[in-house]
Amino acid sequence: MAECGGRDFVTQATHFVDSVLPSHGFEPLAFTRLPYISAGDAFSSYLALESVVVLVQRSKQFSPPKVSSAGRRVVKRDVRGRSFGKVVQLVGR
Repeated sequence: MAECGGRDFVTQATHFVDSVLPSHGFEPLAFTRLPYISAGDAFSSYLALESVVVLVQRSKQFSPPKVSSAGRRVVKRDVRGRSFGKVVQLVGR
């Protein structure tokens, strides 16, 4: 997950729900911890992994990315209008 100052699941999930989702234009409505059982590896027959399931809605303050005059490039912005620092090349029109 994103660097958030903690290595445990609760810290990372909280950072994702409180910081990452809103900065991408999503408003979290509810979230829960969900176990994921994997087939395992060479050392164990199964692995129990932790997942987070988040119910979101599009933030009312979020405006979609603006298309430049060339019509082929998009500058992504967060809910406060700050650029993500990347220009994303669109495929097709």
